[in-house]
Order: sequence, then C-alpha cells, then structure tokens
Amino acid sequence: MGVKRDYRARIRKILERKNMSVMQLAEEINKKGKKVAPTYLHQIFREERHPSVRKGYDVFLRIIEALPATKAEKEKLVYLALLQILGNILTEAEGFIAETGLKFTSDFPETLGKAFENMRGKEEKPSYYKLQNLTGVTHTTFRAMREGRVPDIKVFQKIIRGLKNLEQFDTEKLAYLYIREAVNDKLLKYLDDYLSRQEI
Repeated sequence: MGVKRDYRARIRKILERKNMSVMQLAEEINKKGKKVAPTYLHQIFREERHPSVRKGYDVFLRIIEALPATKAEKEKLVYLALLQILGNILTEAEGFIAETGLKFTSDFPETLGKAFENMRGKEEKPSYYKLQNLTGVTHTTFRAMREGRVPDIKVFQKIIRGLKNLEQFDTEKLAYLYIREAVNDKLLKYLDDYLSRQEI
C-alpha cells in the first residue's frame, strides 16, 4: 500500500475536524507528564520534520494518544507514519509477517545481529568490505550490528536495498527484526493491531 497522504496532514485534518488547535493538543499531551513544546509540534505538522519513532523516544506516541480520534484511526495513523518513515523496511517486514503469521510483539529467538551473521555465514561469506561496496554503508556499521547495535533508519534502508539481490540474505526477516528492535514498543502494538484488522 502506498502513502496517499502524509500522516501529518491526516493528523491536521483530525484536529480541524475536532476544532482543536496545536496549542490545545500540546496542553493535552503535557497533562500526562513530560512536556512537549508547541513549536516542536508546529514543525512536525508543517511537515518540516518527523518525530522519532525509535525506542527511547515517545513524542509521536504521545501525539497519537492525545488525539481526539478513534482507536482504529490511531492504528491507521501509526501504520501510515511508520510506512512513510521506515519505507522499504516496513514493506519487507510485512512479507515476513504474512508468511509466518507472527506479530511485531511476538517472541522471537534471534536478534537482528545474530540473524544477520547467520545469513552471512552461509556458503560464500561476504566480507564487511564487500558488503560496504554493495550497500554504501560502512564496514564498521556491519561490525557494530553484529555486536548488537541497531543502525539508524536511513542506514538500514540502504542495507536492505543493497542486500535485496543476495540470495543468502532474507531481507524480509532482517527488516522484521530491525523494526522489533528499533521502534517504540507501544507503537509496535498499534502496528500489530492495525495489521491484524486488515486480515479480518
């Protein structure tokens, strides 16, 4: 599914429909604890920046939770936002989910780094320098991933594109594991709920 409209435009539409200003949204968010500046929200809604969806960051989650919208609308917003921000990482991972029936919140025995090394270990083992040439991502990034570090989103998008044509690398599985390890856990729950509803 392509993104027909920026998720931030959809959020603006919900606010307009409910006659809610960005200042009022900020006040609603701030009632629940940590502060978020209205100027930061304005930057997001003017489509000048994306809020981080990574673990350890929760501004986007707090925006979603404070919105005067239904649960189904919030789930769809999270899906559209992650599709726009993650791009090919999410579309790859959706293939893995369709095949396995797993959710992003399911238990899984492997980490991203371990799965990557297991795939790399098959048949001809490409060096980190060869992987660097294939993907444009530095060899030190691949070493760090092996040690358990989760790359930035744009970096991992390049990794998935570069590994796509190498048979030994299951890019769908790697994308699934990346999202599990990189994205805020509560956003993953929204994402799982949205994808589950699409199968009904």
